[in-house]
Amino acid sequence: MQIIYNSLDFILVHENDKLYINSIYGILKACGHDMFVNQGLTHWKRVYPIENIRQDCNEKNVYIVKKVNDIVATFQIDIDGKTAYLSKFAVAPEYSGNGIGKSCLLFLFDFCKAEKLCCIRLDVYDKSLKAISFYKNNGFTAIGTAPTKNFTVVLMEKKL
Repeated sequence: MQIIYNSLDFILVHENDKLYINSIYGILKACGHDMFVNQGLTHWKRVYPIENIRQDCNEKNVYIVKKVNDIVATFQIDIDGKTAYLSKFAVAPEYSGNGIGKSCLLFLFDFCKAEKLCCIRLDVYDKSLKAISFYKNNGFTAIGTAPTKNFTVVLMEKKL
């Protein structure tokens, strides 16, 4: 399924879409490297395995975002009851700061409203101040923290 929104193409990825799965892997790897080099963050330094991406495509709504012919972003939406969970949200570093992340969130807000969902939740590494600020600037509020195996995350929510 392909949806054009704010001059971006949002494409739902299936588990057998090898090109798109490889592109998702590439974006996540590039973002992990960029966050390490420019912000000293290590939480995405180990790349999310392709096998896990393929499995996510089978179990969740995994999107790639294209601008003309370039794949510029990716994210996952998992729906549980009336709540959407956003994860693996990444904009290719060379496109960061150009409004693509905001357009992705606007798409997500409209998608969730159309599905009659009540809120969107996500977690973000507590040291990722840039990401936390981005989400707050787009209407999310921090509702708590939680430990993971290797670090702490800030739990965030936006009511629709």
